[in-house]
Amino acid sequence: MKIFSLTDILTKRLKQHKLHKQTFELAGELVPPGAAIEVKGTAADHPQLAHLLKVGAAAADSPPKEYLEAKALIVIIPPPPKVPTFAPVSKRKGG
Repeated sequence: MKIFSLTDILTKRLKQHKLHKQTFELAGELVPPGAAIEVKGTAADHPQLAHLLKVGAAAADSPPKEYLEAKALIVIIPPPPKVPTFAPVSKRKGG
């Protein structure tokens, strides 16, 4: 069964449970925000999974439509290009 971490998108429930941007452990593996892992068995075999599913921190098999829509709205703005800097030119003496 594939488990998706939904903790990368802020929701009211995740905020209430202090799970936004949190990595959780499931079946001995760390699952960072927005990642997915394969686990053996069913949700009943993983007691913590029931809680994560209930509060919306995880999804089994596929992420919900609302999560995918919210994730599509995130715009990644690249950093501005680096402008070369030059050392100041010292004043010439004489001339």
